[in-house]
Amino acid sequence: MFTFYHLAIHTDVCDRVMQEVDDNLGKENPDYDNIKTLTYMEMVIEETMRIFPAASRIDRIASRDVTIGNVEIPKGMIVNIPVGAIQMDPEYWPDPDKFDPERFTPEAKKTKKKPPILQGSTLAASYNMQWGKAGLSVPDTALV
Repeated sequence: MFTFYHLAIHTDVCDRVMQEVDDNLGKENPDYDNIKTLTYMEMVIEETMRIFPAASRIDRIASRDVTIGNVEIPKGMIVNIPVGAIQMDPEYWPDPDKFDPERFTPEAKKTKKKPPILQGSTLAASYNMQWGKAGLSVPDTALV
């Protein structure tokens, strides 16, 4: 629903998505395999999920003692990850209120600064596994 909202507001983005669908699918119906060719559409969905996350927070129980940045988390502690706040943090997303699918180009993903809580964590991997819908893969940057 939010993706359609953004496409209605940003007609240039909508036109580009429609052109990509026409160029890559033609008259074919979308399926698991051919939808993977719609890279710009995936960028649009990822940017929409950044602005409107499906979960505003994620709670986890620490399975071992760990230090993240300068914060020590003892085993058994419940850790609340404020997904919505992280995804709108200007330290990690310049101009966070702006709808900008270009944040998710392959080049941008490689250079994306991540918050300490997600650097090399299995939390990021487990979170992103739940986004694997309709053949679209969502990288770690979907959370940050």
